[in-house]
Amino acid sequence: MLQAGEADEASEVTLRHGEWVVGAEHGPLLPLGVQHHRIRQLPILSSLSSLDAHRSALLHLHGSGQTTVDFWANAKKRRALRRLKDRDRDLAKATGQPIEAGNSSKYVFVNPYDLGVRRNFERVFGREHWLVAILPSTRLPPWPPFETVAGAMARERRLAANEARIEDDVKAHIVETGGVDKEL
Repeated sequence: MLQAGEADEASEVTLRHGEWVVGAEHGPLLPLGVQHHRIRQLPILSSLSSLDAHRSALLHLHGSGQTTVDFWANAKKRRALRRLKDRDRDLAKATGQPIEAGNSSKYVFVNPYDLGVRRNFERVFGREHWLVAILPSTRLPPWPPFETVAGAMARERRLAANEARIEDDVKAHIVETGGVDKEL
């Protein structure tokens, strides 16, 4: 039986304060509790890093005035412009014509919805203080947020009633004018 602080030569395991710890060849001599504490932190750190990636992507989208659909559509347009620029550059090299220096304005993609970072954030969050903008809204949502069967039936009845009223008005107009429109 090993005493605290002694090492077993055969297995490279050291007993410290009543806990078995891996020897130097397998890692630092740390108490078992510290090793478990570090392992427990891994899911937390990975969750935080994925949330940071998501947050940075959203900040980029809000700052550039894009939705995710706009982002992918704009990326496709940028790639097409880059291919066009490369093709024109290769064609100019092949024909011996001078190559335009830098980015010509015909090769620059401009996002039509980008108003600048500040105005883009104002468009998304409003002009209130940033803390008010990220808090939940106090405004009640329209209820129900979707059309119900009863609502659809009521709308159909209103439309049918309007059509019947219009038909009655047309018939009354025909009877009054004798079937001839005098304004024509």
